[in-house]
Amino acid sequence: MTDVVLRDLPTETKPSLQIRNVFQIPKSVSWKEPTNSSVALSIVPAIQKINVQKSVGEAIEATVDRRGNFAYAYIVAGCEPTKSTYRYYLYDILVSARIQRLAGSQADFYVFVQMAFDQALDELPNEDVRLLEAMNIRFEYLQKTPDESFYRTMLDKFKVLSLEQYDRVLFMDSDVMAKANLDYLFDLSMQGLLKDSLVIAGKHEPASGGFFMVAPRAGDWERILQVIREKEERGRNLPYPHFDNVTGWGQPFVDGDFFELPNGYRSNQWNFYGAFADQGLLYHWVKYEQKSVSVILRNSIHHWSAGDDGKVQLEKMEGIRILQDHTPKHPACKSGGNLKECYSPHCDFVHFTGLKKPWLDGPPRDYPTDSWSDTDQQTWFFHLQKLNEDFQMKLNFTNWTEKPKRKRRPLLGYYPLNADVAKANYALSA
Repeated sequence: MTDVVLRDLPTETKPSLQIRNVFQIPKSVSWKEPTNSSVALSIVPAIQKINVQKSVGEAIEATVDRRGNFAYAYIVAGCEPTKSTYRYYLYDILVSARIQRLAGSQADFYVFVQMAFDQALDELPNEDVRLLEAMNIRFEYLQKTPDESFYRTMLDKFKVLSLEQYDRVLFMDSDVMAKANLDYLFDLSMQGLLKDSLVIAGKHEPASGGFFMVAPRAGDWERILQVIREKEERGRNLPYPHFDNVTGWGQPFVDGDFFELPNGYRSNQWNFYGAFADQGLLYHWVKYEQKSVSVILRNSIHHWSAGDDGKVQLEKMEGIRILQDHTPKHPACKSGGNLKECYSPHCDFVHFTGLKKPWLDGPPRDYPTDSWSDTDQQTWFFHLQKLNEDFQMKLNFTNWTEKPKRKRRPLLGYYPLNADVAKANYALSA
């Protein structure tokens, strides 16, 4: 749900599971058994357990009683039932869950929900709850707050650190659509090919807040609240933009330390997009608190870890192709093709930032009704249509009357504001 605006640089009774239709995994994606047998133990059987000709309902039933160690987590805030804006983010989560379940995912799905402060309901309407429960998606309510803002919601992402029952949690913004089974990221981390944490560098930030993996540990949530509190206290005593580009979230870059962007730009200042919000806190947490993170750039991976002296150091750099023996294959990609389209994890999800969200335009005229589609917008509506049929959601795809106008914005906006930092008191109210 995180969206960026470049002008801010540098400083968004349980229902039955009986489902009628039969669907297939997209033909454009196939899997190859990893060469590392230990990594394959959790990847291949998970895929083989679910016959791809079965319904998504049967795929859900195969995981209902499982108590696994991995989860995908989301947050949906500013939920005001009198307005439909928030509901499309819930639909996006349902779509991603459907795609991943049909592709064999064995992980849990977990959603943090925060209702809008200035409305009477403290919980989601029954229809929303029905859909989440029908897809076996767990959810937890966050406390309402009178100073709700996009900035606060960005910090709420780190509630994933309270999910200590999981070995790894992969957070995705609720406008991210998974395009393949992403369980392999959990497995590669557990096997040591990736570090405990995983972040992906964006065009303007070394750690995108819309897609990241962490390893929750006892005390992590309390520790990150302390980091936030100390940063907030410093920010209130600083002039606009209420953020110190040297100190950052409490750890200045020292000699030899740096962040790098996919275009090769390096810096030792906290001067990247979102440094004062979730993306800065994320980079600080995985690198300087957990001290175990793999940073994926466009065509390489930087592995950071603690040295013998306890200080974080760049352990090694390697090409992203090192992952390809263990990840979904995309046979449509030719040799020398676009890396973002052809190599995992870049090609395994899409982030509908800004006005690119498919629901803002409504169903495309040519989206298919009985097969996998080629464009991300077509794919999104294809799966939403199937969910609509399965769960009788009563969405009208012929006349998309619920389409929000482009001028309509989510209640909390599209991006965090520096001005919210000065009035925030997140750590004392979270």
